[in-house]
Amino acid sequence: MSKEKSPPFVMIERNVLDSPAWRAMSHGARSLYLALRRRYNRDFHNNGKIFISVRNAAIEIGSHRDRVSRWYHELQHFGFIVMTKPGNLGLNGAGRATQWRLTEVGYMKNPPTRDFERWNGTPYVPETRDGRKTGSCPRNQGHTVPETRDMHRPRNQGRYPQ
Repeated sequence: MSKEKSPPFVMIERNVLDSPAWRAMSHGARSLYLALRRRYNRDFHNNGKIFISVRNAAIEIGSHRDRVSRWYHELQHFGFIVMTKPGNLGLNGAGRATQWRLTEVGYMKNPPTRDFERWNGTPYVPETRDGRKTGSCPRNQGHTVPETRDMHRPRNQGRYPQ
């Protein structure tokens, strides 16, 4: 009697999908998690060595690199992934992507840590490039734009004064 082999698929347990952390995450972070989870293979014991570069993830998901980078931080905040090896630029100039451990599945011979189940309920607030939280300063409140001489120049004049 021969067993029919099922096609490859990505399995995510219902208790992960029903967790408050999963429901609080953005759709983009969920898509990125699926892309990472797709690379997990229990036969090769590759948890902790899972990687996808920001550039390749952006192509796979169909989004911008800046968004993907934000979603990596979001997945860490909610406890779905943990960095095991940071990315770097190799000696020959070829970059190496950051390696991740999925907390949903076991690592080495240890059981899964399931950090997302211990999420404390704090919302994720992304940081700007200079390290400030984007939610820490209300938009257009107390901020003024300095006026320049060119602000009131008629449109039909050239860009650069003679």
